[in-house]
Parts: sequence; structure tokens; C-alpha cells
Amino acid sequence: RGDVETIPLQLALEFRYADDASESDDCLRRLSSGGGGGGSTRHGAASALASVSAEAFKAALPCPPAPASGPVKLIVAEVSKELMFVGGRYRKLCRRLPQTPWILDGERRMDTSVEELISPAIVRLAKADSASFASAGREDVDVRMLGRGRPFLLRLLNPRVARLTAAETAALQAEINAADDRVQVSHLCQVNRAHCEALRAGESEKVKCYSALCRCTGGPPITAEDAGKLSGLAASGLVLEQSTPVRVLHRRTVAVRKRRILSLNLEPLPPDAADAGRLFRLRLRTEAGAYVKEFVHGDLGRTRPSLGELLGEGRQCDLLLLDVVDVELDWPHVGGDAAAESKADLKADPDADLKADPDADLKVDPVVDL
Repeated sequence: RGDVETIPLQLALEFRYADDASESDDCLRRLSSGGGGGGSTRHGAASALASVSAEAFKAALPCPPAPASGPVKLIVAEVSKELMFVGGRYRKLCRRLPQTPWILDGERRMDTSVEELISPAIVRLAKADSASFASAGREDVDVRMLGRGRPFLLRLLNPRVARLTAAETAALQAEINAADDRVQVSHLCQVNRAHCEALRAGESEKVKCYSALCRCTGGPPITAEDAGKLSGLAASGLVLEQSTPVRVLHRRTVAVRKRRILSLNLEPLPPDAADAGRLFRLRLRTEAGAYVKEFVHGDLGRTRPSLGELLGEGRQCDLLLLDVVDVELDWPHVGGDAAAESKADLKADPDADLKADPDADLKVDPVVDL
């Protein structure tokens, strides 16, 4: 029939009999120079067979193999569809929202996450069993993701539909955006494995743009000359040496990482009685992996140079609020009005809520890195 679409399926069969484990181990020992190749697992078998020639295989094992010594039982038979991949970009408009479920010491923190606000509707439309969430990096719980948004990917397990049409993904995008104003998605579409590899490859190459509200303490107030000096340093090449930040020592390897600041713009904000001209907005572009918070406050000397060191004259800087305003990665590859949509997003002032009360969010939620 012309209206029927074929769907590729995967059939997984698992057989067992009494001596299968010992025979598998014996086979791997014969084939692997490493004494077993990792044991009777898929990875162990792949490692053992990776460099074995047909001649070596025949010399080590009988071909065909001997019949099973006992009854063979079918343990599991599963039919599933190949993975489906859905990609897009998300904007996080809230400073109290983690990217993925936040579990700390066995306890749930915060009621939901970016992943949980996006995934269920997509899983439901694809009639999938479940989904795993991946993205091009992640922002801290107290950092907004603005501009075009951050590229993300959902891997859908065992979807019961063959594909998602453009009309379906458009309606799905509208549904997600109407459900909760903390997260908005755009460029939602079905992608393939090649697109997934492009997202993974771009993670280490992407450039990120930030807007931060900062306060200078100690030394003289910030001047236009200071702003020009910083812009010149970034233009000539500014490399940071960042030891693993204190806030992530519990989960990151201790190392010193070099990252470049590609551009740096400092804009003093109008003085008021409380701050005497010490508030300023910082806009910067960095290589992937740069720790912007630590660049601003120095992290007890673990980031060199820090912003305060570059300004000189005894100045120290504190970061009050931070936004990611762009992730410069062309993914997913979309046409049409994508560029216009991105420009419209960037016209909005990312610091509008900072000017009203810079400390409002920080009073209720400490800076936490996920």
C-alpha cells in the first residue's frame, strides 16, 4: 500500500545454557593477548576480536563450534524500534532552575528542571518508552540562558512512530512554550545520528557569550580608560590559567586549564548613592570551558589573571548575576527565519531585571554549580 511507511526494527534475543559463561571466557582467553579481553561482556568480546585475523580465529577455535552440551533456553526476546533523535535549542528564563534533576545527598532540590519541562511532551508524541537528555554544555542553576538558546538533544528509546513531521514539531514546540514560562524552546526538529555527532564534536569548539552584573570593591571606581584597557587586552590575546574551581573540586579532576577570553567589554553603570559608581556590566566571549565566575572574583587566586588583577590599583570584583547570551554553535542546522529569530531575542536587554534589584536572586539562592 502506498500509504504505509516501513519502520526498521531491532530484534534482541538472549539465549542461555549451563556452560555458556565458562565457554565464553575460554574463547576470549584464546583470542585475547590481554588474558581475557575484559571478560564475557560485549565490550570484552569487541576488544578481543578487534585485531584478530580470520586465520588466528580458526587456529584458536573450532569452526564450526561444537554443539551445546545441554539444552539451550531463550531467556529474552525484545523487539524495538531504532532510536529517534529530536534536537533544538532551549532558553532558560529563570534563576532557580537546574538543567537536569538536582539530587543532592539523596534529596531532591527544586521542583523541576529544564529536562523535565521539555522531555515529557516529546516522549508522548513519539510514543517512546523514555528519553535521555544531552546538551552543548550546561549553565549553573542561577544563570539564565538567553539569546538563541542552548543546543539540546533527546534520544528517544523505542518510539512507536516512524517520524515527526514539521507540523507536529511546530505544534509540539508551541505546547512546550505555553506550558511553563521558565523554559522556551526553538528550532525543534527531528535529527539523525550524523547531527548528533556534530553536536558532540562542537562541544569543545563552541564559543560562549556572557553578560554579567559585577561590583568593584577596593581601589578607585571604574573609568572609561579602564574599559578601553580591558578591551585592548582581550583583542591582543588574553589567556587564563584556571585551577579547578573550589566549587567543583568534589567532582572535577584537579588540573590547571588554559582558556582564552576572545573579547571583553566593560560598561560602568550610572552611579547611585548605594554603590557610588562601582556597578558595571561585563560582556565577554570565551572559549568553551572557561569559568567566568572565577575569572571575575579570582577564586582565592586559583584563576590568574582575574578581572581585579587586570583592572589593578587594588581593585577586587564580585559577580552578582550572570547570563549566557549566546552559544555560537550552528546546531541544529535550520534555515528560514532562524537568524531573524535569534536577532529578535538578542534585542531584549539581558540585564533588565538586574537593574531593579541586583541582589534579589542571590538572597534566596546561593551560587551553585551543577
